[in-house]
Amino acid sequence: LIVAEIDEDKYFIPALLPSENKEDIRNESLSVESSTVPLLFLFSDKCTPSGLFCAVVVKLLAKGWTVDLKEKVYCNIVSLIYKKIKPNLAICVIDSFKYFEVYCSRENNLPEIKKEMEDVINSVIISRKYKCEQPKIAFFCSCSECKVATIEENGDLCCCHKSYSLEDMEQERKWIRGVVGATCSVSASKATCTARTTVSTTPLAISFCDRPQLHQLHRLEGDGGQVVKVMEIVAPVWEDLALALQFSGSCIDTIERDSLRKTKTACRMCLQQWLQGKEGLRRPISWQTLVDCLREMELTDLATDLQAALSP
Repeated sequence: LIVAEIDEDKYFIPALLPSENKEDIRNESLSVESSTVPLLFLFSDKCTPSGLFCAVVVKLLAKGWTVDLKEKVYCNIVSLIYKKIKPNLAICVIDSFKYFEVYCSRENNLPEIKKEMEDVINSVIISRKYKCEQPKIAFFCSCSECKVATIEENGDLCCCHKSYSLEDMEQERKWIRGVVGATCSVSASKATCTARTTVSTTPLAISFCDRPQLHQLHRLEGDGGQVVKVMEIVAPVWEDLALALQFSGSCIDTIERDSLRKTKTACRMCLQQWLQGKEGLRRPISWQTLVDCLREMELTDLATDLQAALSP
């Protein structure tokens, strides 16, 4: 068993938790839903080594991450937050039994999280003497046979049938940019990425320039500790939000039908389609758009609280 001490007299034993299919909880676990694609760690024998996932989780806990107890926790799915940074940085790690999936709450911190996960996984493989090679970086692809494509030495993504230029894949490129030839780390005060010729600092505060992500609309914690729950307040009037975001009447009817008239589900579906850039929607995907929509809906207090929670 792999045991991690969380607080005094409290322990976390991931190996004893039940397992779950990620697809069965995708609609419940907001941490795994992100406007960015997940990063995959693909193992050479097409199967994750037994016990490695639990060891990686414990290693992350030792580095300052904590289990997000607001989300369901399984032996193969865990959401983690970094509380030493305000607002908290969140990730979700999934053992899909063929590869690890990593989701991150912040687009501007994707390279740092990639480096952090690489270091942790490789460290565990070495320290626990796993007889496996270090995993390859990969992403989901459109190929129906292999379903994943790995990054080759030339920088392209390749699967069993075709290759993809990383330059043509905006979301995947965000995980890689700034990592080659750099040393990245998440520290208690900031995340830094130091390249051979330049030094750049990536702030962890959420700003209006960031792209909103679904779990942040479920719960957003500002620099001052204030908590804003946009989805909870907007759910009863989600149709007004859809109209403010310029959804068509037929699209609103479809959401209402597919959600079985459950307002929370409908609100989540509406926001998810907006964040995914549903065809026909003309309003930009930004925090400013959301704040403007809330004011148009006369939810002035919520708009003010949301604006206060975001850094300038």
